[in-house]
Amino acid sequence: MEDRMEQRYLPEQPILPLPGGMIYMGKDLSLNRKVILYSLDSPNESFTQTYTQLLGEASQFTDNSFMHILDIGFNRSSNRLIAVLKPCNGTLLLHEIAKQEMSAEEAITIVYELARGMQKAMEEGIAGFSVGADNVWLDFERRPVVMNYWEQGASAQRGTRGLSGLLLRMLSGSAANSAQPELDDPRVQAALRTIPAEQRRRLADLLRQTMNEDVPVKMFIAELRGYMSAPKEAAREIEPAVIVKPAITADARRQKTLQEEPARRPPVIEEEEDDEEDEEDEPRRITVGGVMKKTLLIGGAIVVIGICSVLILMGLFETLKPDKGGYLPPSSDASQTTPPAADGSGAAQNQNGGQSNNAGKGTDAGKQGNNANKGGTNNAGNTGNANNDANNNDTGAAKPPNSGPVQVPSLIGMTQDEAGKAAVNAGLRFYFEIEPNDMEQGKVFKQDLQAGQTVDAGTKVTFWVSKGKQ
Repeated sequence: MEDRMEQRYLPEQPILPLPGGMIYMGKDLSLNRKVILYSLDSPNESFTQTYTQLLGEASQFTDNSFMHILDIGFNRSSNRLIAVLKPCNGTLLLHEIAKQEMSAEEAITIVYELARGMQKAMEEGIAGFSVGADNVWLDFERRPVVMNYWEQGASAQRGTRGLSGLLLRMLSGSAANSAQPELDDPRVQAALRTIPAEQRRRLADLLRQTMNEDVPVKMFIAELRGYMSAPKEAAREIEPAVIVKPAITADARRQKTLQEEPARRPPVIEEEEDDEEDEEDEPRRITVGGVMKKTLLIGGAIVVIGICSVLILMGLFETLKPDKGGYLPPSSDASQTTPPAADGSGAAQNQNGGQSNNAGKGTDAGKQGNNANKGGTNNAGNTGNANNDANNNDTGAAKPPNSGPVQVPSLIGMTQDEAGKAAVNAGLRFYFEIEPNDMEQGKVFKQDLQAGQTVDAGTKVTFWVSKGKQ
């Protein structure tokens, strides 16, 4: 396993230092894709076992608001635990805050989406993770994605208190290593002044409450949802500008009157008569055009109906020809066209030479004869169990040559082909099913064997592929 981690995953660029570790942007050489390598120094064997178990349990949880755990391993040469994460094709929220270009509306939307993801994770038994700016990414659609959700975060960075602190940091634009900004911070107040007074008051009350006591996540979401559904036309308080009109002198007033006189002159009578004649001709032209269009449409429909009728009749004549496999009246010898099988379990073959791949439990001689006359596909009687696996999507048909213990990889987030290759590379057989799921279509969202579990080579791992929302 150690050699496999070194040979498959290559660290390329450091992203963020950790206490006793480092986060890298890396590459999966086996599948030629970008990954995030979350590596930690392991002080002892007990820490390695406990941390590996945490990662294995967290790898079963899948949601678009959290980075999927693709693989887990331990590198003995560097004495490091490595969690391989699926990147979100974005940037750390920490770097986005440093740009100081984020509006109050966007900051509130990010916290709202994080709260919704936190509620989903709590329903799956995952809670207490950090929502600090160094543990949240923004994907290419500016949606938040949590990186580490298997460890407990600091008390000021988890739950609704952590969400409020993150919102204050985004509003103030302060760096993550600086002190936590307060509600009365001038930068926070300047950002809040861009939203209406009533909404500003409600938001300030919510932040003040969550910073002093534990507010349930559902209540926090409901308060932010009320803000999100507020009318957009009242987004800002705009002070009306004072418009000072210049004084108009008598000479300027006379000049303006002379300029407006041509517009007040009555129109010429001859032009009105010409316009009335044009208006009388216009309805006649429209009426003639409408009649022509209706005539063409009716004629076209009649032609199409006639062609379809001819084609249908020709198809019926071709179908009823005796040499085209049309209907033949049943004969009294129909039940004797196919002799019965010797032992009742042999494979029956139809008149067209086709043979079914569906393995049945055997049919009687009378049913085989009737199926032969109909030219259909007959069910084969016990043709052997070799064909059973083919209908079960089991593409790992043969056991690998090695029979020693292997470690189960994490297949969550891979495509069907990627998951199959990963299972075979790990020395396993695999079986997959396709079901509706919130996961992106074509991606694996569940597996039966836990990632990191040690099993015998040739063991079958089952995984489920999403067909999208239904």
